[in-house]
Amino acid sequence: MKRTLPLLSVGLLWACGDASPVVLGTIEDATLRQALVVADDDDSDSDGSGRPSGRLELEVNGELRDIRVGRDGSFAIQDLPSGELELSIAVEGLKGTLTIEAVQPGEVVEVALAIGPGRLELRVARRQAPDRTEDRPLPNDGAPIELKGHRVVYYLEPGIYTGPVVIEGHDVTLVGASAWDCAEEDRSILAGKVTIKGHRVRLVNVGLRGPQSIEGHDVKVVSSCDR
Repeated sequence: MKRTLPLLSVGLLWACGDASPVVLGTIEDATLRQALVVADDDDSDSDGSGRPSGRLELEVNGELRDIRVGRDGSFAIQDLPSGELELSIAVEGLKGTLTIEAVQPGEVVEVALAIGPGRLELRVARRQAPDRTEDRPLPNDGAPIELKGHRVVYYLEPGIYTGPVVIEGHDVTLVGASAWDCAEEDRSILAGKVTIKGHRVRLVNVGLRGPQSIEGHDVKVVSSCDR
């Protein structure tokens, strides 16, 4: 059964507690990117460890996290604390660490991953903390939704929203529900038309099922479930 998708602005989330930061990763090395995608597609357990060999292993502040890599080499890490984040990534016998200090609630951190001499090299490519929040109610009856503004983060609950969505502004991030198994009922799905008019817009783990119109630059969709 389809459910209409409600949206929660970061302002509403802050009223209930800190909004979760998000880390967006990009694997720059083409060979490593392809190897990880193949490993993610492989159901075999070639090394007896319980997971396919060649799989990317990620720890956040010492806690092991499951992660999926999209075919474009992108991945997203959700449900993170604010404050200091220590990322540790290992694959194919190589390992790299990155400490990100003073991460703000709702901040979007973009990191790049490449192969260095005998190790993985991780670097911060971009950081963006929201400086404006909105707690206005948004329609949940299929009516059009307009998200206007700059440096705003919105979080989507699981469900299917059938109406059109217009994003107009710069540094706007739309974060879908975290669903490791990629079950459709656990994800945030936009079934209507999505129109983006702005720069540096990020759609994170949001399933796009309708047409898209993009008028702007530096627009990224990070959704490893849609491969």
